[in-house]
Amino acid sequence: MEADTFLSILEEATDSTATLTQGELDFLVNRAGIPAEGFKPDHASAAQLAIELQVSRANEQAAEGLTTTEVAEVLGIAPANVRRAAANGDLFASSRRKNRELVFPAWQFAGGRMLPNLRQVLNAFVVPMHPLDVEAFMSTAREELGNRTGIEWLQTGGAPEVLVRMAADEGRL
Repeated sequence: MEADTFLSILEEATDSTATLTQGELDFLVNRAGIPAEGFKPDHASAAQLAIELQVSRANEQAAEGLTTTEVAEVLGIAPANVRRAAANGDLFASSRRKNRELVFPAWQFAGGRMLPNLRQVLNAFVVPMHPLDVEAFMSTAREELGNRTGIEWLQTGGAPEVLVRMAADEGRL
């Protein structure tokens, strides 16, 4: 399910005066990890604010991301090779588009190069991850990485298997 679709469903559920069915509530609590108390009427405005914040963050990420053409310029390759790298999983493209082109979060590029071994890490997620969750995973310093981020870990030649194991665990939460 696309992030925008999920957010629309969640927004409709939390903004509605209608009572959720038990099945709908179970889905949102068990599958989306949303606390059941968030659907009580006094929590509806907080839920709406949280939705708006996530949509805003996703829009900011899309605005800051690089288009296929821009990535091609940064890497010094043809746009077709960028699309191929995205299709192969060597580059991470968000679900957003800018000027009808794929948007690639900028965190995966440094010094005119693709982040090495990114494909292995992305493939380790057991469930599809929202681009903001992938960015948070890759940009959060972790003790098990020597207080480095996943980005820094891969850039400095850290073993991708360490991040692969962490990504697999993250996807199971």
